[in-house]
Amino acid sequence: MKNVKLAATLGACALVGAVGIGSTFAYLTAKTNEVKNTFTIGSVHFDKSLTNALDESKAYRDKDGMYMLDEKTRVAEQTYTDILPGEEIAKDPTIHMGDDSEMAWVFAEVKYDPSQVDMINYNKGEWSVINDDNNGTVILAHNGQLGKYVSDKSYNDSVIFETVKFKDMENDTKISPIDIDGFAIQASAYATPEDAYKANVVVFEKAIQ
Repeated sequence: MKNVKLAATLGACALVGAVGIGSTFAYLTAKTNEVKNTFTIGSVHFDKSLTNALDESKAYRDKDGMYMLDEKTRVAEQTYTDILPGEEIAKDPTIHMGDDSEMAWVFAEVKYDPSQVDMINYNKGEWSVINDDNNGTVILAHNGQLGKYVSDKSYNDSVIFETVKFKDMENDTKISPIDIDGFAIQASAYATPEDAYKANVVVFEKAIQ
């Protein structure tokens, strides 16, 4: 009888053990939402809505023979006739940066014949000369960054210079053109426009050729 009870007891223990080994426990779990990152490349560009991102007001002679500017008519090329020795002419070549462009350092190159041009009145409130070869090629940098984050979008339209004065020349002298080019470089990579220009001189020269 004792053996029977022992066997029954052992059998019960074995059964309990089997139940314990065969059981599983479900741990509480949770899953977050997915965070998806999409990236696009920014763009540095001039005003795409305009035919010419670098233009100026059309010039005309008034009744007194003075050259005036028609600011409502913008052109990329024009011809001046009957220039007088020592005459100073109003000009407003303007660079138009894109309002949705990434912030950029903006530059202008002005080429002229120093034997004929006495003075160019640069817009010093907005532009600074950063390189002058003293042979008729001047590089100017805009004093501030231009692009989508300017406080006033009108700043993205910047006049480079305001007047040109010619030297005394003989009659029928063929006057060389004054050529202007613009260039922009991503601003976030450089602390100053001078740094941007020095690091990209080769790129700059190729772009304006």
